[in-house]
Amino acid sequence: MGIGTDAANLYRESAAHCLQRSGGTLLRYCVQGLASASPANLVDHQIELLRVIAESAPTAVHGWLVAALADPGLDLGALPRQGAAAEAFVRGAAQQHATVAAFHCVASEFSRVCRGKAR
Repeated sequence: MGIGTDAANLYRESAAHCLQRSGGTLLRYCVQGLASASPANLVDHQIELLRVIAESAPTAVHGWLVAALADPGLDLGALPRQGAAAEAFVRGAAQQHATVAAFHCVASEFSRVCRGKAR
């Protein structure tokens, strides 16, 4: 399965149903998975789910990301809640016309920073 192709199709239908009522919560759990909760081998799937959420609810995703990152109950690992890396993640993930590759790059870097593996 390639990133941005077949993998996305697995999530599209479920995401559309969930977003109406629980989009912010779904996004928060996805961010938690990227930050620390998911095993490293599932990060690409978390990124793809996050991308589908952002694509499906482009006007809401920025607010959901800001709220998620501000939640003190969200474990962001090594990422400071306030700072350039968090702001870059929100800006990049909420960018409406980002390419699949650009989105993946932003979300992967977020995950690496949270997990203490930044370059």
